[in-house]
Amino acid sequence: MQTLVGPHVLTVIYTLVAVLERDTLGVREVHLFGAAVRWAEAEAHRQQLQPTPENKRRVLGKALNLIRFPLMTIEEFAA
Repeated sequence: MQTLVGPHVLTVIYTLVAVLERDTLGVREVHLFGAAVRWAEAEAHRQQLQPTPENKRRVLGKALNLIRFPLMTIEEFAA
């Protein structure tokens, strides 16, 4: 299935990347990760994709690489 990505989706992705690139947010990384996962699930549905881990990674793109997993505890990561 071909994924349709409109300009508004690209704007949201660029905004997500800009937020994740910041070092001065004052938000715990686990909360950023949770928000990114929720957005990826919603975006997968919007693109008429199943919200599988692969599809969530695909819609997150570069943003997934910006989540600083080492800052999360093992408990936070596993939840």
